[in-house]
Amino acid sequence: MATPGEGADLTSPPAPAAGGDAALPEPGSALDPSMGPHPTRWPIPVAEFLAGPYLEASDILDLARRASLATAIANLTRATQGSAPFRTEYDIVQRLLPADRELAGIARHAGTGLPTTGTLISTFGNAAAAAVDAERAGKGADGVSRLWSNVSGLVTWRSTADKAGTSTESTLARAEQRLKAGDLPAAVREMAAIKGQAAKPLAAWLQKADARVKVEATLARLNAQAIEQITTPAPAAPAAPEAPATPAA
Repeated sequence: MATPGEGADLTSPPAPAAGGDAALPEPGSALDPSMGPHPTRWPIPVAEFLAGPYLEASDILDLARRASLATAIANLTRATQGSAPFRTEYDIVQRLLPADRELAGIARHAGTGLPTTGTLISTFGNAAAAAVDAERAGKGADGVSRLWSNVSGLVTWRSTADKAGTSTESTLARAEQRLKAGDLPAAVREMAAIKGQAAKPLAAWLQKADARVKVEATLARLNAQAIEQITTPAPAAPAAPEAPATPAA
């Protein structure tokens, strides 16, 4: 007596049971054409997907615009990392984002470039020493005090330890510590509080440092927005209103 299944072809996949669901297609196999437009094999190359009937023309244009903007912003960011002009990269982004006010605010630096953060750190010491000298010279009202100020100015000494206080020396010391920690925005905020004679020798350095802070903040925001636009699906178009029902005769 033959056992169930004896003599069956074990090399062929079993047929679906009568009335049951058909077996799901294997990865890479042809899909059911009744499901509408879709790739014939999965996964498929990106080029085939974009060329096929799977996206509307408006969707493809929108994806291309988002990708172009993200690439242009990335190129501008790289260009601003150095001290060379970045006019070409800036103009491309500006044409794509003509209404961005913060982007327009850095246009005046595109033709000249800006000192890098490393350059600002290395030149801070000279600017700080000049500020201390200027303040000491301004306090020398009489001849003896002015003479002592000139002599002491031959060798400028200032503390670089992080300490509390509102004096110029204390503020410069805190700013230098922020620079060493890589926090240029915090250093700029500290130095903005310096007034009087000490502020004059710091003006040029502070102006360049503040411009560097604004450029990097603006590009960080634009990069974040570009990434969000690429990774966030476009909102679906509103559904067309249904036609009113025809009254029965």
